[in-house]
Amino acid sequence: MSVLSNRFCVDGTALDWFKSYLNDRVQSFIYNGQETEWYSVDYSVPQGSVLGPVKFAAYTEDIDCLIVDYKRLI
Repeated sequence: MSVLSNRFCVDGTALDWFKSYLNDRVQSFIYNGQETEWYSVDYSVPQGSVLGPVKFAAYTEDIDCLIVDYKRLI
């Protein structure tokens, strides 16, 4: 949520809506025809949601800066 509030200045009711949409989510997987137990999802958004591509773009927007900083360290 810090990216939404700090970088995009989302606050108040809008931030509360995002929190309620993204918090306390769980998922399971089908593996070898068997469903796994439910796992807590702390990151990402539900597959197929309209927020998926937007959040991906928001969180990867500065990846080039991370790569440049990393290259300076090595």
